[in-house]
Amino acid sequence: MRKGQFRVLVGGQDVISRFLPQLISMCITKSGTAEMQSATFPLDDKDAMVRSEGPC
Repeated sequence: MRKGQFRVLVGGQDVISRFLPQLISMCITKSGTAEMQSATFPLDDKDAMVRSEGPC
């Protein structure tokens, strides 16, 4: 299976290295406009290492 390459940018900074070890999968939903596109990143938090700073 071929692996894709991707970046996750927050404020122009690539932050993928922060959560790549906990990343289980990734789902990107594309729609007609950029405003309607979304991404979901399920994370493995069995060690309680993931800190959430926003509403989930």
